[in-house]
Amino acid sequence: RAVELSLELGFDNIVIEGDSEILIKVLKNSSCSWAPFGHIVNNIFNLASHFSCFNVVHVRRHCNQVAHSLARRALVSHVHLDGGCTPNLLFVIQADLNSHPL
Repeated sequence: RAVELSLELGFDNIVIEGDSEILIKVLKNSSCSWAPFGHIVNNIFNLASHFSCFNVVHVRRHCNQVAHSLARRALVSHVHLDGGCTPNLLFVIQADLNSHPL
């Protein structure tokens, strides 16, 4: 969905970060995938062809706590994003901001 959103927003150069080493390796291989999630990979490749620059980068889960926390929350409940943030994720976002000085 992140790739679709990037395309909808008109981005031309994107870097996708993920903590799934298997998925990142498949995406870097740039070939048709027969993995159980191959349909998703093939959709990403199709969408990626619309960008001037498309890169994927593996990041460790502890370096990607905000995304990990949101994904875990989405698995256990149906979340509607209305531009706000649930209070139990605010501490994760603040810690992430504090760990990446500008």
